Parts: sequence; C-alpha cells; structure tokens
Amino acid sequence: MSALLLVLSSSLFVLAAFGQAPELQETADTQALLASLPPRVGVMGEVQITLDEVIASVLANNQNIQSAELARRVARLDLIAARAAYDSTFTLDTRYLREVIPVSSSIATGVEGRITSAEGAIIPGFSGLIPGTGASYQTTFSSIRRTTDNQFTLLNPQYPTALTFNLIFPLLRGFRFDQTRLNIEVSRSNVDLSTSQLRQTVTDTVTAAVQAYWELYFARRDVIIRARAVDAARRQVESNERMVAQGILAPIGVVEAKAQVATFEQTLFASLATLTRAENQLKTLMLGDRRSPLWRVALLPVTPPPVDPPTVNIEDAVTTAIAERPELRQVEISADINRYQTRLAREQTRPQLDFLATYTTAGLAGTAVLQQANPFLFSTQILFARVNELSALAGLAPLPPLPDVTAEDIPSLLVGGYGQSLGNLLRQEFPTVQLGLRFSFPIRNRAAEANLSASVLEGRRIETQRQQVEQQIQAEVRNYVEDMMAARRRLQAARAGSTYAREQYESEQRQFRAGLSTVFLVLQRQTEYFLALSQEVRAGVDLAVAIENYRRATAQTLPFYGIRILP
Repeated sequence: MSALLLVLSSSLFVLAAFGQAPELQETADTQALLASLPPRVGVMGEVQITLDEVIASVLANNQNIQSAELARRVARLDLIAARAAYDSTFTLDTRYLREVIPVSSSIATGVEGRITSAEGAIIPGFSGLIPGTGASYQTTFSSIRRTTDNQFTLLNPQYPTALTFNLIFPLLRGFRFDQTRLNIEVSRSNVDLSTSQLRQTVTDTVTAAVQAYWELYFARRDVIIRARAVDAARRQVESNERMVAQGILAPIGVVEAKAQVATFEQTLFASLATLTRAENQLKTLMLGDRRSPLWRVALLPVTPPPVDPPTVNIEDAVTTAIAERPELRQVEISADINRYQTRLAREQTRPQLDFLATYTTAGLAGTAVLQQANPFLFSTQILFARVNELSALAGLAPLPPLPDVTAEDIPSLLVGGYGQSLGNLLRQEFPTVQLGLRFSFPIRNRAAEANLSASVLEGRRIETQRQQVEQQIQAEVRNYVEDMMAARRRLQAARAGSTYAREQYESEQRQFRAGLSTVFLVLQRQTEYFLALSQEVRAGVDLAVAIENYRRATAQTLPFYGIRILP
C-alpha cells in the first residue's frame, strides 16, 4: 500500500517457545498424528507463516486499511476543491445582433422609414476572489463592431471598446474570515482527521491480526494437545485390555478407558472446528480477495508468542498514550474545526459594509461618414432660399449658408479602425471612476446570534468529550498493564501446574502398573494433565494478547512493528 512503509525485523521480538512437554512440539510423531485426523473442509495442504508475513499481508491487502487510505485521498481532493474557490473564472460572451426598426421621429432618419443596424461583439472576462480578504473582483473587455444606416451617425462602421474593473471589498463582515476560508480550513483539518483515522485503522487492524495469529497459534497447539490426549487414551485402552486378558484388571477398566477416548475425541473435534474458525478469522484480515489460494491451505504459525512483557512505568505509559493516541488527536481536530466555525459565526454577527469600486476605460473609432446636409436644418432650407431671393431684390447681401457637419469636423482620435479604438482605450482617453459604500444589517440578527451560541456550546461539548477520551485512555492503559502482569503470573503458574500435572500423571501410571491405583485415578490424572497443557498454552497466548493490547493502548503498535504512515 502506497501510504504505508513497513519495516519489520525479527530482532524486534523477544520470543521463546513455552512448554517443554512433547505434546506441544511439532515432532514427526505429531505430524503423523495430525495427518490421521479427519480432513477439514476445503483445506488441502498447509503453509508455514510468520507474524512478519501476516502483518505485511494485512498492510497490503486488508480492505479496511484500503478504505481508510481512499478516504484520506478523498479528503485531499476535497482540500484541493476548497482551495479552487480562489481560482479565477474566465467567461466569453459572443453575440451578433441585426435589427430593423421603424422610424417614427424626424430626428432619426433612415431609408424608406426604417433604420437597419448590425452589431457583432466579443466580451471576454475574468472574475474571482482575492485570497485572505473576502474581496471579489470582475474584469471584462468588450470589443464591438457596429454598422447602421442612421443618417445621424458620424462613424460607420464604428468600433467601440471598453475595459472595466469591478471590486467589492468587505470592511466589516467577511473581512477577517468568511465561508471560503472556513471551507479551506475545515478541509485541511479533514485531511489531518483522515490521516489520524488511517493511523487508528492500521493500529486496530494490525492489533486484531496479531491477536488472531496468537489465537491460531493456540488453536493449533490445542489440537495437538487434544490429539495427543486421544492417542494416550487409546494406548491406555490397549494397556487395560492386556491387563484384562492377563486377569489383572476387571473388564470395567477397559470400558472406563474407552469412555475417556470418546470424551477426548469430542474435545478434539471441537478443537478442530475452533482451529478452522481461528484460521478463517486471520485469513479475513490478511487476504483482500476471496479467490486467494491461501484460502485453500492451512496456516501453520511458526512465530512463538513473547513470554516477557515490557517494563512499564504507569505514569509514563499514560502520558505517552495521551500524547500519541489517534482518538485524542481526532477530538483535537474536531475542536479545531469548531473554532473555525465559531469564528465564522461570530463574523456573521457583524454588520455588512462593503467598499465598491468601478473603473472603466473606453475606446471608440470608426470610418467617418460624409453627410449631405444637416438633418436638423433641412426643414429651414426653403425659408433660407426665399429670404435670399427677397434680399437680392432689395439689394441686400444674402444670408450665410447653414452649417453642415463634414468629415473634417470629426475629431481625429475617433477616425480609424479597430486599432485606433484600442489605442484610445489604452491611452485612457475616456475614463470613468465610480466609488461607493454599501451597508446592510439584519434587524435583530437572531439567526447569526443563535448560530454563534450553538457553536460555543458545541465547543464545550467537544471539551467534555476530550476529557472523557483522556479518562478512557488512562483506564485502558492501567487495565492492560494489570492484564499483562496478571497474564505473566498466570503463565508461570500454568507452567508449574502442567509440570506438576505431568508428574502426577506419570506417578499415577506407575502406581497403577504396580497395582496401587485404579483406572479412575489414572484417567483423572490424564484428564488433568492434558487440561493443564491446554491452560499453559492459553495462558501464554493470553499474555501475548495482553501485550498487544498494551501496545495499542499506548499507541506503540506502529513503532514497534516499524510501520510508518507516509504523508
């Protein structure tokens, strides 16, 4: 798995095989004895497996770990998406307009009582948010080509251009903190949260796999013990039958021994079922595909459990757990998110006061149109002509001609093509500036006040939760330290108990052969001996499980096995 670095070394373990009784050893006789047992369903052959191999397989294949890693990737993508709020948006507006309008005014004149105009426009623009301010901006550039047959038009075609900047800058609400910055901070915290959850998932899964490995170890050894018990009981039957044939023992002694065989066989078959369940539990944790070939073989654990718990200072252990446990880190991240939400809620209680600014620079150019006559003075031309005729008859000088607008009267900076229009725009020949303030504030603003109060209360709840988690962690550490110490003492007692039970069993057999004991006592000692062996193995596995629980409680599982969560 790409997010995990696994460094495992056998030197990390302090291991020793516990129990010296031959019933616990994987000898050739034991292998032959196990081969004589009824085959388990769907199991063909066996493969040896170490604890290192189990952990490596869990990290590579466990679906819970993979799901947690995928969740972390999703959180990272959510952070990218939240930061994308500051990405600029490009817009492009293109249009073509052709219109024919009827003329109903003496001012607007066209051809045959109508004015026809056409316009093509390209208007690109950028808009977005300014990081860290809550301000927004918008920039547009309009580029138009317009033609018309309106006789009042002095430029045809003409090329109007404009470059506009708009800025909205919050002065109160939204200046220090806003929804966009909240989304970014929450997404960043969620990345940390998903990493902590991945760490917890890896820790819990590895712990469960290690414990499942020890349970499989116990189940395998327990089957060996039960098989040895059945074999010993059968040999006792054969011995009793010989003694009956010699007249030394009553026939009931054979019946008692056979009853012992039946009892031991029941526990053996139950132990085989337990072995299968323990094996399947471990396979479920370490295999990611039900079609894996390992499902069809028996797993033979070869790594013995540790026999010595670590030396513990209870106060140091609690301090380490409080500092390192991912559950507490998750509560802290929740508190961070709540602080961000409280900050935004407090910001929403302030009035809205925005500074508005708009700056526009425009350009215009076109081809000059030569007009025949001033359309405003056309109706007085006849009157001027009549006055001049009368003036001539009276010997007076004629009136001066009415002025007409010509190409020479149009400013030179407006005459030209599209380039001239852009030049006017860039030289800022026609600027426009607009500044203003916009104020708004909800009357009473109860929604913002309620949200702020709810966020503050949520912060108190999280603080209470943190205290609860700390107490739970402390209780777990103390409990598992006690479990380790108790399991260690129990293992020592179980070892002594199995030794004594073996000696009693062997002594009872000698007395029975000497005629000083009974079949009942021999079978009782036999039962006690094999039960003591099983209890010894159980105590050793319980110690290993307690040690693993202690490592998890103090957040030392990953360091102990050399597992590192990569950023």
